[in-house]
Amino acid sequence: PAWSSDGKSIAFATSRWGNLEIAVLDLATGSVRRITDSRGVDDYPAWSPSGAVLAFTSRRDGNEEIYLHQADGSEENVSGNPGLDNFAAWTTDGRIGFISEREGDFDVY
Repeated sequence: PAWSSDGKSIAFATSRWGNLEIAVLDLATGSVRRITDSRGVDDYPAWSPSGAVLAFTSRRDGNEEIYLHQADGSEENVSGNPGLDNFAAWTTDGRIGFISEREGDFDVY
């Protein structure tokens, strides 16, 4: 699970709709909103410092990639590499670090 920067929401991976998808729990209301809907597994969510974007790992393209989910619902593959890319983490200035095996073993990018 990942707490939002304002402490009002928690993003998490859940299999309540079949395969793993990302959902957000609103702590004030207790409501759960589905964020992703893909045939692949979506997991390891991470909120941006502003709370407007969620980074997550997805296997929807047959390979682990880092995706961004924008507030408007759009999603974008931001790692796009044949190596496995996962475990995104945001820096305080809005950049993304992640683990990748694009050069044969796992390194931080």
